[in-house]
Amino acid sequence: MDNHVIGSYKILKKMGAGGMAKVYLAVHQDVPNLKVVLKVLSDSRLVERFKQEADKLALLDGNSSICRIKHFFQQGEDIVIAMEYIDGVTLDEIIRRDGPISGSEALRIINDVLKVLQFAHDKGIYHRDIKPSNIMVDQNGNVKVIDFGIAKAKSDPNLTVAGTACGTPAYMAPEQFTPSDDTNYALVDIYAVGTTLYYLLSGQLPFKGDNEFAIRDAKLFSDPPRLKEVAAGISRDLDEAVMRALKKDPSQRQATALELLKALEAIRHEEITHSPTIDVKTEKHPKVKSPKKKSQGKLIAAVAIVVVLAVGGYWVFSPPTPPEPDTPQLLSPLDGAVLEVGPPELTWKATVEQGGSYILEYANNPDFYVSAQVRDLTETTYTLTEQLENGDYYWRVQAVEADNTPGGSSPVHSFTLNLPPVAGSTGQLKVTVTPRGDIYVDNRLVEENSTGADLTLDTGRHSVIIRNDRAVNREFSGDVQVVSDTTVTVAYAFRFPPPESTTPADSPPEPAETEGEVRVGSKPTIGADIYIDGRLQNRKSPSAFRLEPGTHIIRAVLIVDGEPRERVDTVAVEAASSTKIIFDFES
Repeated sequence: MDNHVIGSYKILKKMGAGGMAKVYLAVHQDVPNLKVVLKVLSDSRLVERFKQEADKLALLDGNSSICRIKHFFQQGEDIVIAMEYIDGVTLDEIIRRDGPISGSEALRIINDVLKVLQFAHDKGIYHRDIKPSNIMVDQNGNVKVIDFGIAKAKSDPNLTVAGTACGTPAYMAPEQFTPSDDTNYALVDIYAVGTTLYYLLSGQLPFKGDNEFAIRDAKLFSDPPRLKEVAAGISRDLDEAVMRALKKDPSQRQATALELLKALEAIRHEEITHSPTIDVKTEKHPKVKSPKKKSQGKLIAAVAIVVVLAVGGYWVFSPPTPPEPDTPQLLSPLDGAVLEVGPPELTWKATVEQGGSYILEYANNPDFYVSAQVRDLTETTYTLTEQLENGDYYWRVQAVEADNTPGGSSPVHSFTLNLPPVAGSTGQLKVTVTPRGDIYVDNRLVEENSTGADLTLDTGRHSVIIRNDRAVNREFSGDVQVVSDTTVTVAYAFRFPPPESTTPADSPPEPAETEGEVRVGSKPTIGADIYIDGRLQNRKSPSAFRLEPGTHIIRAVLIVDGEPRERVDTVAVEAASSTKIIFDFES
């Protein structure tokens, strides 16, 4: 594909990349004022799903609050969707720049989102990835819902197999991590809306974690802080509505998007003193005014009035507020650059005086829900010397003055690492499957109906697919990064439906359950070897085990930085009970 032209469209810049596609801003060559967003399929295995996204968008085209499809075409081996270009910003950008927004404005936006979802749900289509970065506010203040890339319709063939999670972990419902054929995705969307509203009003997520597994466990086994405990000025009714949308049990949430919409519409007119509304008409991008600055302004005005009325001749002086440091300007790599030589060197323009510093943040996801930070940088150049996988990365820089006054974050820039493998360099990939499955690596069958495989592969990224057509979760798929002279271990476990009962109708009832369950997890990662009473189990963490009542010794072993680490605990198991153990390898 030509780097500058795709079909009839001239590429202006690369905007980002996701699991399905690379995204570009483009303009029609014959109609210069027609800007579009091009999504170019990046994985040939997902052609059918990509076509379904286009088909869903066409079905939803009657709603002006949904980002519309303009064109769908194939160029060579590439499949392309041309989408409506929206001149605006995402809610995620607004929150990162300005902090939480006012209650009335948050409800206005979310209510528009709920209207879009009800419209889609009525057509049997579910978004499954509602989050602030998929909600935009244009220059007129209109709300647009974007990226139906993983939306699911009732009529879809089973392209996303049961047991395979898709979505953004921070906004996913608990049941979305291990979906089944009867997962109600309307209630999944409601959970994501509740999480988004929680974030808009408080500036923080209800569940946090260092990785998707920690976030998943938090959602499965704990409750979030109530919204009114982390955000000021939240009414009891609004708190109740949001916390109900975040219920672990889907049946306890609002039953439909329309039900949640009606509840929030009733609340919207209440006075919620949080911060002013977004001014989308007077600035190029929507901006939320700081509640702190607003309250300071009121206080200064009040003091001035009192002094003038009471004394008449006194002047009131307040020390000038030191200006915030300028927003750093990112210099290189250029936004959307493809780097074929490493390690990456990130540079930006100096904006702080002597004694100031910078905070660099980078991640392999545009939402920065899992990211790395480098603080107290005094230079304006930083080299990422850690071993990074090939793929897309996102980064931003924040300036901090000598007195620790923080400034705004720079815009987010992206770059793509496409480093060639070291010649002759190989690593080991160990695959374990419970109980058995067909193992494909790079679309090649390497083991059939096997419990695992030990493979020597070239360093770099490899696709792994595990299949067992008799299981409930029939397929696992994903990419694995093989590192030179290192063994990378991945484990997969299939679930099977319970056997049909053959007990005659007049048989006596089954005896009471005699075993208990122990659920073993590990953090900050997964894949620890589990020993129960000295015996190595064929499943790694996280896994559940059925044990006889009594005292059992549970031992977990994990390789960290090339060295084995061990954690041991003793658990008392009771019949028909469930116990959870999390081994912490961070300490």
